[in-house]
Amino acid sequence: KEAANRGTKVHLATEFLDKFNIEDIDENLINYLEAYKKFKADYDPIVLFTELPVYHKKFFYAGTIDRIYSINGKFVLVDIKTTNEIHKGLVAVQTTAYKQMITDMPIDSTAVLQLKADGTYEFINNLPDESKIFQSLLEIHHFKAKLGV
Repeated sequence: KEAANRGTKVHLATEFLDKFNIEDIDENLINYLEAYKKFKADYDPIVLFTELPVYHKKFFYAGTIDRIYSINGKFVLVDIKTTNEIHKGLVAVQTTAYKQMITDMPIDSTAVLQLKADGTYEFINNLPDESKIFQSLLEIHHFKAKLGV
């Protein structure tokens, strides 16, 4: 629960920074915001969308995309994490699902941005497309729902 609260607060703080240039975060989480500011200074991303709610009309799933940036002229879909460890494969499945919901602009790559408690970050771009795995998981989800379990 503490990790989820941290993630929510950091997401909100980065959104306020992107949308309104306001720096507002609990003192004990300031390093996460500093990490985000370092990422922005290093990559100079143009923020196209923040916390974008999306849904898939055909496969009936939805989610919220943390960011879509333009970085060096490329459209990059980014999921922001504040966890201590990044499970690249799992994030790739998640970002693949998000990418499938974006039909009105070309997404050149998907990425994860890990903001760390020590004020550093890790940016992993060009995550693999995990469409087959995601579709299999979605089929299992729908099958379980049909069975009522």
